[in-house]
Amino acid sequence: MAAQQVVPAKPRTAAGASKFVQDMLTRGTAVAKPWPGFVRNSRITSVGVKGGCLVTLTLADKSALSVKLDQVVAIRPLYSANAPQASVEIKGGAQPYEGLDIFVGDNDAVRRVGDALEFMRQSCDPSAKTGF
Repeated sequence: MAAQQVVPAKPRTAAGASKFVQDMLTRGTAVAKPWPGFVRNSRITSVGVKGGCLVTLTLADKSALSVKLDQVVAIRPLYSANAPQASVEIKGGAQPYEGLDIFVGDNDAVRRVGDALEFMRQSCDPSAKTGF
């Protein structure tokens, strides 16, 4: 029997992670909700990434939210049995708000977007160990 050929995974890069986040958030029905405050949820229409550390979300209500990944305190997935309520929570870095919830759909999408954003955040920090 011949041994199976295992193709090594491509190395992760900040550019690849930012492209993935852009695709995931603009392709589907992703919604952003900053907190605290009485801001309504709004669908994400485009995502811009500048220097890998500044993510700008343009929303359907013509507003924009900027997230400075190097100032983010935490990025964590909030899983839910009710898929529309699953979200990625970003705490800090989204002035003037304390944080931002991004509703991306199901739990798998939440995990993948959260991982990509966390990778981008670590790539902004020169002291972080991001090698694999």
